[in-house]
Amino acid sequence: MTEDGRPGYAVTTLESWMAAITHHYTAAGLDSPVRTRVVAETMTGIRKQRTKAGIGPTKAAPLLAHTLAAIVTAIDESAVGWKAQVAARRDTALLVIGFAAGLRRSELVALWVSDIARAGDPGDRFLLVRIRGSKKSPTEMEYVAMARGENPRTCPWCAVLRWLAVLAAFDRAVARATARAHPDPAAAGQHAVERVCARDTAPADVHVCERAWPSFQAVDVALLRPLDADGLPHLKALTRPAVVPDILKRRAAQAGFDAPVVETLKGHSARGGAATMALAAGVSINDVAKHLRHRDIRTTRGYDRSQPWAGNTAADHLGL
Repeated sequence: MTEDGRPGYAVTTLESWMAAITHHYTAAGLDSPVRTRVVAETMTGIRKQRTKAGIGPTKAAPLLAHTLAAIVTAIDESAVGWKAQVAARRDTALLVIGFAAGLRRSELVALWVSDIARAGDPGDRFLLVRIRGSKKSPTEMEYVAMARGENPRTCPWCAVLRWLAVLAAFDRAVARATARAHPDPAAAGQHAVERVCARDTAPADVHVCERAWPSFQAVDVALLRPLDADGLPHLKALTRPAVVPDILKRRAAQAGFDAPVVETLKGHSARGGAATMALAAGVSINDVAKHLRHRDIRTTRGYDRSQPWAGNTAADHLGL
């Protein structure tokens, strides 16, 4: 318990630890101590105790579309110089793709360039995101379609194309410099990135959806990457899913959101926001569950912000 009398750990945290214990014991060919009657009864008791105390599960605040728009606008307006522009393109792509595709943090950081493709006739109506092994289907590939956005700042196509332009130029320059035994391939990559940023004068509030798809030396490379001290992308992917909420919080604070609001944003906020916005817009719960790849539709219902108890209820007809 904490000093204010609240539980020190959420039930979901305890369940995650139990799952990890079970995984390691099973991998070692041993029976998991978690799968015992005493543990099951203890967890049931914890849930009952918290329900009686009115302590429900804490959920990440959903990242709504207008909040996302405010954040990416601030990202663009603060991007002075090529280094800041590279970081702005990366962070905007990360936030917009995560929101539009409703991706989990682990799915987002695992994306390769080859996992994003144009699809749908006529006229390439969608960006198709391939997920290679998700929580729902760890041994299968799943696909999520992202349509073009009305707002250029939050359009998935624009965000992807602006970031791919940087990656493609950097990767090609480094590959050519390496093949020619250049003493500093990273410097060649930097010059290429600087040229891209200098030539791309299209403002962020203008669509760039019709641009040609950048050509890569190899497409089986990480899409979202860390940036080094010189502002250049690494060749490897972001490896920690925790980077996603770190970027979201930092960029929200930069956009001027108050600290209490920033602290409510977590790694699940973009995914939760996509579900919340879609349900509020009248999308069927089955379609939202399909988009988020939920195994249990009850999980999807948890994002429904409507108030089913308000309006025409049985209590309205009791003659009181």
